[in-house]
Amino acid sequence: DEDDACPKTPRGSQVDAVGCFFAGALNGVKFEIDSAKLLPESKILLDGVAQELQKYPRIVVEIQAHTDSTASEAYNLDLSYRRARSVRDYLVSQGVEMRRMVPRGYGESEPIADNRTKQGRKLNRRVEFKILAK
Repeated sequence: DEDDACPKTPRGSQVDAVGCFFAGALNGVKFEIDSAKLLPESKILLDGVAQELQKYPRIVVEIQAHTDSTASEAYNLDLSYRRARSVRDYLVSQGVEMRRMVPRGYGESEPIADNRTKQGRKLNRRVEFKILAK
């Protein structure tokens, strides 16, 4: 703990490579096809995120949702925003204050893989957390 960038991180917390609250892509947050409805396994994962956020009451995060490019750009932008809101709403239901989370949909605008392949599209459908304030 004394050797990392965030020395007051509670023991047992999910942290990044430098010992700070984890931010970035959260693998495993999935939704029903063409929907913002979270799948049950996603809720289990988000329960852990809620617990971590409750350990850090000053952290404000942007919930970033991304899609693949299989629908129109406008549709994907709307779908990604609805998905980000769905994640935020679930975290609120688990005790995280709404004011600490900003949902934002990016649609297909920031791919991390090739949308021409099934695997690439799967990777592009993701949720990320960005810390806005500590």
